[in-house]
Amino acid sequence: MTIYTKPFYNISLNDESKEATIYIYGVIGGFDYENWRPINTANNFIEEFKAVEAKADIIHTRINSPGGNIWDGLPIYNTLKNSKKTVYTYVDGIAYSMASLIAMAGDKVYGYKNSMLMFHNGGTYAFGNAQDLRNEAETLDRYDDSLASILEEKLNISVEAVKEKYLNFKDNYFVGDKAKEIGFFDEIITATDTDNTNNIPENVTNMSSKDLFLHYQNIVIPTENKTPKNTPIKMSKTKILVPAIQNVLGYEEGFGSNENGVFLQETELNKVEDALTNAATNVSNLETQVSDAAAITNDASTSINSALDNAEIKYTDKNTLTEKINLLNEQRNEYAAKTAGATTVVKADKDPVVNEEPKVVYAHNQEAIQILNS
Repeated sequence: MTIYTKPFYNISLNDESKEATIYIYGVIGGFDYENWRPINTANNFIEEFKAVEAKADIIHTRINSPGGNIWDGLPIYNTLKNSKKTVYTYVDGIAYSMASLIAMAGDKVYGYKNSMLMFHNGGTYAFGNAQDLRNEAETLDRYDDSLASILEEKLNISVEAVKEKYLNFKDNYFVGDKAKEIGFFDEIITATDTDNTNNIPENVTNMSSKDLFLHYQNIVIPTENKTPKNTPIKMSKTKILVPAIQNVLGYEEGFGSNENGVFLQETELNKVEDALTNAATNVSNLETQVSDAAAITNDASTSINSALDNAEIKYTDKNTLTEKINLLNEQRNEYAAKTAGATTVVKADKDPVVNEEPKVVYAHNQEAIQILNS
């Protein structure tokens, strides 16, 4: 199963002239049958269109596409059609299927002499019993009513006439002047510079849908380079995990990807880069907090070690004092034994020399005990 993962559009804005150019070059939308999810949806297109619409007065939409999904094409058509700004559409090469109807959204629709349109009914794949298939056929009829309303408005004819002429279960091709004669094109571009009509295969009307889609899947989307201030919104690749990107962008659906990574519009890339910058800032803040915590821990460790050192010194001082006290006590006891009874014989006219020394010893003893108890 072929999966069309390449984005189908590019938008550029000329700030000086207040004009924007949209290139719808490729397959519109797609479905990843391996993972069973839509890809390259209209969601991103509409978001970027709204951003450009706010800055541009005129929006040029250039188309070279084989078509694609109705459910992506219709919101793109309605977004262009209901814009309050002036919208011009151009068929640079081919506009087939859904792309031909998107082309009808312009306030003016331009084509070249060799530009090609193709209109046909909606199609689908179905599986089930007879009633399931009948129900699916009825659903396709409702899709055809929706598609017919676009041509009804453009050509000012009835839905029945549209279905008879253009949604008649055939591929209906129209080129240049004939398309203008019917009313699809409002004007044929006759300028000699027709570079925009590139990449049209010679056998384009005979190509199978698969070959046609593969051809336009590989077209390089052009960018505007009219003035230095014109800044195209480029596609970018990244190898960041897809779920992480979807979470950052807030997408419920997937987007274009291949084995090298995913494709992002510039606005999407900016969001991802902002998220990475914020994450880096958070990491830096955490590193600073860790560093501060480490410094506090080191200070605490130093204080604890200092306290322990002081405690060790005090412990040593107390041991020394204890030894001195013990020595003093021994000296006092020894002296007291030698002078036993002498303290009771004291003459009034002399200083109590015998008693004086024990008192001094006792005073020293008391002072040491006070130091130990402090």
